[in-house]
Amino acid sequence: MLLSQLFTEFTKRLTTGFWIFLGIWAWEIQANYFWGWWSKMGKNKKGFLLAEETLKIVVAVIVIAFLIYFLVSIYMAKVNGDKLIQANSFLKESDESVEIIINNLAEGEVKTKDIFEPEGWYIFAFVDSEIKPNICAGKNCLCVCNDALDYNGKFNRQQKRCDEKGACLIVEELGEFENIKITGDLQIIEIRKTGGKVFLK
Repeated sequence: MLLSQLFTEFTKRLTTGFWIFLGIWAWEIQANYFWGWWSKMGKNKKGFLLAEETLKIVVAVIVIAFLIYFLVSIYMAKVNGDKLIQANSFLKESDESVEIIINNLAEGEVKTKDIFEPEGWYIFAFVDSEIKPNICAGKNCLCVCNDALDYNGKFNRQQKRCDEKGACLIVEELGEFENIKITGDLQIIEIRKTGGKVFLK
């Protein structure tokens, strides 16, 4: 699942970069054709050379901007990929994961879990009748993903963000709690079971 998400993200960015490059290339061909035709119309040679040099500078700037965009996109894809691995490790892919703690949690018991990454992401609870990410299959679930700007959840952007670029764990007995921001400093998360419900704080 994780490798599939990373591959999809990389493919999207590569495709976008290809079409941008193709557009620049086609535009340069058209521009060269136009200036060649213009020169044949008997225009001043100095003016033509100046226009041609200006065109080359503009094309160079566009190509450099495209390369910067492409490199930044690759870097961000790697950073987000690393954070997704960290989120999955926190929830279910480690020997001290939240999943293991919850599965061994007795009624009235409180356990703690250290967390400091993925920095800047949040821990969300999607419970009861609330709209949930598709990955949760309609069940209560705990998700770790980046915050999405959404007006009172009106556009379900957070659910989509967690679906596409986050990690989720189905916890049917999950109770509602306030979102927890992962600051990057060492934090102690309390996991408790009360009244048959699991809460994080």
